[in-house]
Amino acid sequence: MASGKKTKPKKDRGAARRAKAAARGTSGGQSTARTPSQDAANAWRQGISTATAATVDQMTAHMQHVVLEQLEQFQAFPPFVVTAGRDGEFELESLSAEDLEQLDPAEALESLRARLKDTAPSLLGAVLAFPATLPDRSGASAVIAEVEHIDGVKLTLIQTYRLKGVNGAKKTHLEDAVVEPRDTTLLG
Repeated sequence: MASGKKTKPKKDRGAARRAKAAARGTSGGQSTARTPSQDAANAWRQGISTATAATVDQMTAHMQHVVLEQLEQFQAFPPFVVTAGRDGEFELESLSAEDLEQLDPAEALESLRARLKDTAPSLLGAVLAFPATLPDRSGASAVIAEVEHIDGVKLTLIQTYRLKGVNGAKKTHLEDAVVEPRDTTLLG
């Protein structure tokens, strides 16, 4: 991940298709029964446009791709932002290595939030992702993502992950997400 520079993340070409299939409750074109947790995780889709949902899905897919890539390479990831511009482009931004060393985690997040507010007029949406340890889940490692779209979508996405070779995991992967509404704003 380029420090302090805006770079385009590699595109996960199948992510949008998989996200749409998950929203419909299908996998690989086959219909499956949706679980109550899937229904709860997709409740935010009610009352928004297909375009808005697609943008949120794409931002989230980019974020997940970056997290997995960083975990595979480094077994950790720094806080970062994925933005969706009004021009249709997605960008990735993180703090420099020097900033990450000098700032405590809360200051790093506030710095990224401040950058988002400065660029908000040119954005459709943003995802601020950062690592966390979940005390209510026996110290599980997770990515917390604050997701926002200008059409009123404001979510917190929590996904635990397992690292390859740790506690018997065969590959690094993200678990199912827990999605919660949020009141605070990234772009306001």
